[in-house]
Amino acid sequence: MNLFLRLTSAAAFSLCFFVSVSNAQASLAAINTAYTQNFDTLASTGTDTTFTDNATLPGWYSTRTTYLPSTGSNTGGSLYSFGSTSSSERALGSLASGGTGTIRYGVRLKNDTGAVITSLGISFTGEQWRKSGVTVSHSLTFDYRQASTITDLTTGTFTSFSSLDFTSPVNTTTGSALDGNAAANRTIKAAIINVTIPVGEEIMLRWNDIDDTGSDHGLAIDDLSITPRAGTLAAGASLGGRIVTSNGRGIRNVVVIVSGNNLKEPKSAKTGAFGYYNFEDLSAGATYIVTVNSKRFGFQIPSRVITLHDQIADVDFIAEP
Repeated sequence: MNLFLRLTSAAAFSLCFFVSVSNAQASLAAINTAYTQNFDTLASTGTDTTFTDNATLPGWYSTRTTYLPSTGSNTGGSLYSFGSTSSSERALGSLASGGTGTIRYGVRLKNDTGAVITSLGISFTGEQWRKSGVTVSHSLTFDYRQASTITDLTTGTFTSFSSLDFTSPVNTTTGSALDGNAAANRTIKAAIINVTIPVGEEIMLRWNDIDDTGSDHGLAIDDLSITPRAGTLAAGASLGGRIVTSNGRGIRNVVVIVSGNNLKEPKSAKTGAFGYYNFEDLSAGATYIVTVNSKRFGFQIPSRVITLHDQIADVDFIAEP
């Protein structure tokens, strides 16, 4: 092979490789195995940093090409890496403005499970890192799109799913930074989306921050968990929640026990990487006792009595400091 052909072949290979990387997705690798993202690889210091689709965070896309590390003190419109000063614990967020218009960001996922996915169990923590001084709430709205192939955040029709919208918990006068990790400034969101994703096809999960009237709050998402499920869900109700430290960090490997009503014996589950747990196939209308058990942490209220009417995803427990 002459030099020209070798160079041409190498260039073609490099181009193909580049295309495959820049237009790729995160993997849903196995049924009942969660995809997780805590955003801690985002920059914690510096000025505007390049955000490259599917590279800055593999599988993640944004309508903004840069992002800014911030503690919530910044007032300008931008995509943000929110967190405490120089801390590696980050959250992906935004503050929209007239200059930015609506800011969108989301994760593109491919069904690599080998089975048809029939639903996704999705949970994350919404965090508020800035209050703008306006006394009305602002929201990160959630929607999704399923298709054989998805290339960006704006093409095609997205389906709204308000159960996973995050609305600012703090809407008081005087603008200031907030600690998004503090319990008062965060909300755990969890829900099940019934959606069919054939093997090899994709879904884009998207968060949208519109430019609200007046100054905007700084909102973010953190500790995302997405669990693919197959087959028909068992009839009945489900119960889930999160176990967290006093500063809002998820605690893994905590044993959660459900007992009572018509259960022949208690059911148990361990919390995952971000402290989430879930029980399915419980009886709607029944009353259960939910108890947490951890050797490392104590809980002022270690048990709760819950009456199920449908799906409950916010039975949360906070460990003592």
